[in-house]
Amino acid sequence: MKHRSYFCLACICILMLLQGCGQPGDSAQAVINEAPAAAQPASAETAVPSETAAPTPVPTVTQPQSVTLLFAGDVMAHQKQIDCHKFGSMYDFTDDYKYISGIISAADIAVANLETPMTGEPPYTGYPNFNAPDSLADALSLAGFDILAAANNHARDQLDEGIMQTNATLVAKGFTVIGTAAQDGGAKYALVEKNGINIGFVNFTALSNRGYKDTTEPILNCLQRGGGCDEGYTAMEGEIRALREQGAEFIVAFVHWGSEYQLENSAAQKDMAQRIADSGADLIIGAHPHVLQNVAEYASPVTGRETLIYYSLGNFVSNQPYSYGPGRGHCETGALALVKLIRADNGSVGIDSAGYLTTYVLKPNIVKEYTEDGEVHEKSTRAYYIVPAAAAEADPSSYEGAEGTLFRHIEIAADNGRKIIGESGDGLTFFDFQEYTGWPWEYVY
Repeated sequence: MKHRSYFCLACICILMLLQGCGQPGDSAQAVINEAPAAAQPASAETAVPSETAAPTPVPTVTQPQSVTLLFAGDVMAHQKQIDCHKFGSMYDFTDDYKYISGIISAADIAVANLETPMTGEPPYTGYPNFNAPDSLADALSLAGFDILAAANNHARDQLDEGIMQTNATLVAKGFTVIGTAAQDGGAKYALVEKNGINIGFVNFTALSNRGYKDTTEPILNCLQRGGGCDEGYTAMEGEIRALREQGAEFIVAFVHWGSEYQLENSAAQKDMAQRIADSGADLIIGAHPHVLQNVAEYASPVTGRETLIYYSLGNFVSNQPYSYGPGRGHCETGALALVKLIRADNGSVGIDSAGYLTTYVLKPNIVKEYTEDGEVHEKSTRAYYIVPAAAAEADPSSYEGAEGTLFRHIEIAADNGRKIIGESGDGLTFFDFQEYTGWPWEYVY
């Protein structure tokens, strides 16, 4: 009886488990045949972050420090220019630069040779003793120039007082002036910091038309002193040394030298260039011949550096016509020297690339409107438009008056630049040198 009771009890328990362990209607078979529920995304509270690899850092490309330099040749103010730019009681030279100012303004530092004093008082005169209205400086400022080289053979046309007054006027208008001083003891050189690079500028003339007196020495840099240039070279070496001591990493020497209307440098210029480079100049810019001259290079055994030399940039603007005898076909041709400096990996500063842009002084007859005392007036006059020669050659319709004989002269100017500067530049080995037809560089730093 005992064994049977255990068996019955077991059967009852199994039956209870089969009938009472689930909810009504549920069965094991139903659960197995039910389609699995779609997976649901975990909530932010319950999500467990998965381990992923850290993103690969993107390397930062740092542009090297760089500075772009632009140099123009002789800014003249002949009597015809002064007369053509007189409108009522005012003088306005701004239109001269309307076709070239975009290029000038694009440079980090733009420099020109100003070959006229400015006393601030009439009579305003041209050759042989220049004296231009102060508004010429305003036009140069609007065009984009930063530095004016004032040491040239016409600097003393209005004697020592003219040198000092010109310097003071230019400084008051915001220019950095090199080659002259407004007073005894004033610096005649400049140290300019741009984009983290320190550049030194010196300016000397080889001669002075109206003499060079003891009173002139403190306010005008001239190489020729007395019977020779030794004292002048010593003064230049002192300025370059002072600039290096003040932190200059690159030295520019703007020199007024050479023989007028000669299309190639003289032996004397070559000797001068080598001595200036041996004194520490890294770039030499020449003016005075009123025509273009060749470019050259020189490896200094003294400094261990290579120097680029532009012997003459010609006239930037003048009244010397195409037919002018000594320089026939060349006096309306000029060039801009364009130079890009860069800081190398070792920290030194040098020339990365350089070249030239040929310019032409386009002189059509025009009618100019101006306003004075509330009334509009007209004047028939001559323009002195400085145009980029290659660009005007390619698209003359964009330049007022670039037609007929004047267009032919533009073509000749462009050819002058290629034959004189371009062909000599092809022979350079230390520098990447080329012709530019417009501004060649984007702003990097």
